[in-house]
Amino acid sequence: MTQKPIKSISSKREVERNTPKIRNLQPSIKPKILEFIAKEMSNLWAEKKLINFLIDCGVHKKLIKRYQIKWKTVYNVLQELNISDQPNDRKILFKIIEDAVHPFAHEGDRSSAETLLNKLNEYLDLDKGQITYDKEKLRYIYYPLLTEENWIEIKNERHEKDDEIAKEKFKFLQQPDNKEKISLLLLIFQLLMDTVEIFCTNPLNPTRELNNTYEYLNQQIWNIINDLKLREDVVIYNFNSYKCIFFNLFFAGQQYAEQNKELSWEKIKPKMNTMYGEIDKICQKVGTDNTIINLKEHKKLKDIKSYLSGLKKKINEESKKEQKQQKKYEYKGISIRNKISNNVTWKNITIRFLNSYDVKILVKNKLHTQANNEDMGCFCLNKKDKDADVQWKFLQELSVSGGECDLRSKINVQEKEKYRQYKMKLSLNLKKFFNLNEDPFYEYRDKYIYKTKFRIEPEPDLRGSGEIYETKEEEKRYIKKLLDT
Repeated sequence: MTQKPIKSISSKREVERNTPKIRNLQPSIKPKILEFIAKEMSNLWAEKKLINFLIDCGVHKKLIKRYQIKWKTVYNVLQELNISDQPNDRKILFKIIEDAVHPFAHEGDRSSAETLLNKLNEYLDLDKGQITYDKEKLRYIYYPLLTEENWIEIKNERHEKDDEIAKEKFKFLQQPDNKEKISLLLLIFQLLMDTVEIFCTNPLNPTRELNNTYEYLNQQIWNIINDLKLREDVVIYNFNSYKCIFFNLFFAGQQYAEQNKELSWEKIKPKMNTMYGEIDKICQKVGTDNTIINLKEHKKLKDIKSYLSGLKKKINEESKKEQKQQKKYEYKGISIRNKISNNVTWKNITIRFLNSYDVKILVKNKLHTQANNEDMGCFCLNKKDKDADVQWKFLQELSVSGGECDLRSKINVQEKEKYRQYKMKLSLNLKKFFNLNEDPFYEYRDKYIYKTKFRIEPEPDLRGSGEIYETKEEEKRYIKKLLDT
């Protein structure tokens, strides 16, 4: 029996609409799966929105037949596109499925979009299809069922294409000028790593000179990457994902705080090492000699290398000085570790002030012991009555601010350095008192805040609802008075 011809579905031209076409008897998606998809889409949107969505995806108005049941209206469109022999109609079918799971179709509601994506993928998986997000194209893409022969054919084509591109790229990179640029890229990236490492030792106070160095090196890296076209997707290197570690050093703290990341060299180093390895891999493959770089011809880089070496030497000297200070620092208190079980960590400990000198120590929310500033080694040696020293006052300050000390609120570098000393000595005291090796503070580089790992509560008059002070100014005045006494 002759199949009744149908009109072209997706074309908007009258001539193409009137041209007879034969239905494709092998649909690309099983009808039952399309029914499930139609029902899921109908559950989310009103009829008018559904129809507008279909039209926006390229469906011609004449194809849309309204039924009393919404999902049947959608299903009819999907099935007609599914069995059409017009290539463009298949594209429209896939576009409907792809766009339906994009947050834009859900008025920005990512949760709703993700729920629909998961449901549709459950159905499509029965047909060996899947919707995935393509980061390069910045959109969702539906991948239909492919036979094993199709996959083998696609892979072979890709390998052949990659081999051809790689050969051409090798020829390009092995040109003398380009080989020198690759060597230069390795050197500049090493200098960039040194710059970031130095910055991470004191991210609160980046200097203008260090920031200028960072920006200059970054710019030089981008210039070489663009000159050598290293961001092209080929098999011999992976530069597509390369991006600056920071926009600049002054903005780095805010950038990492917004992303809730810890700003430390230990966290950044692995990522930069990976990229350094990619550059070194290119050097080895094209046969570059890293000794061919003559820094006399690159005065700016020579000056930067000298400047960074000086900074690293200064940092190492300061680090050794601090280590000596810690070794010289003599703990004057007692230790209660022998009374605490071995599985206790800082998170299990609560220090609760009773007054200006006495505290209760709670372990796992149970009273363990009572101590004072003298027991914990926080007293002035040159006074008979063993008054509380600055470490104890710093501990009191932490108790009224929820265990936090925000260094950004400190006025100048000298004041920040004072607090760094307070924190260092208080940490040593607490570690000795509790006989714990772990630092009782989180790393300050995370959001520029010293924060205790243990819980700390102020004396009774300052507890209650948590609204200790009416204003921030009142809180600052109290803390200043506390530290001045």
